[in-house]
This record gives sequence, C-alpha cells and structure tokens, in this order.
Amino acid sequence: MMDKSIWHEDFSRPSLAHPGFENIGLGDVAYLRKVFQKNNFIYQLTAANGEVLLEDESRIIIEDFVDESALHVVTVH
Repeated sequence: MMDKSIWHEDFSRPSLAHPGFENIGLGDVAYLRKVFQKNNFIYQLTAANGEVLLEDESRIIIEDFVDESALHVVTVH
C-alpha cells in the first residue's frame, strides 16, 4: 500500500527555501488556478497576497501576460 502521508504537505504555494526560489520574493510569484465561475471554468492568476491579477477563459492570454511580466507562476490544482 502506498504511503499517503506525503500528500498531506501543503504544495499550494512555494517555500522560498526550496531550490530555485532562493532569490525570488513573494512579489515575483503568482498562482494560476482554474476556477468555476458563472457556469463556466476560467483561469485566474493571483498574486501572493490573494489579489486577482487577471481572469480569462483562455489560458493562452494568461500565459502571454505572464511572459510579459516575468512572473514565476505556480499552478495550483
């Protein structure tokens, strides 16, 4: 049987101590979520403080915004 205790860790936001995040401040990190809103799924990009930066039905538009802004994105499932 698989040990499920590893699934109880919180991976919804990056730890700044993790490799790759040493030189990144919380202002440089955004979270991408797929949320159900008004009978439809949309993509929502939020800042570390919870502020919604962008919402759209197209993930491509979100990814273009991220490329232009140089944010580090964490996808939250």
